[in-house]
Amino acid sequence: MLLAGHGRAGTNTEEGRISVDVALGIMAALGTYLTAAPFWHEIVRITHEHARRRGASLLVRSAPYD
Repeated sequence: MLLAGHGRAGTNTEEGRISVDVALGIMAALGTYLTAAPFWHEIVRITHEHARRRGASLLVRSAPYD
């Protein structure tokens, strides 16, 4: 877009394009986080439960025999 008397072509279009790119990037990052977070939280929960059960079973096995 050529502004009358200023000789600057495309400045507003370029700034708008950068704003749109930044907004899309933020939305993509937020969408990725919101999609992946429940998956990783479930993996952590399962892993902690397994480690807790495994640790308890190791303690039982390591008890000396009477």
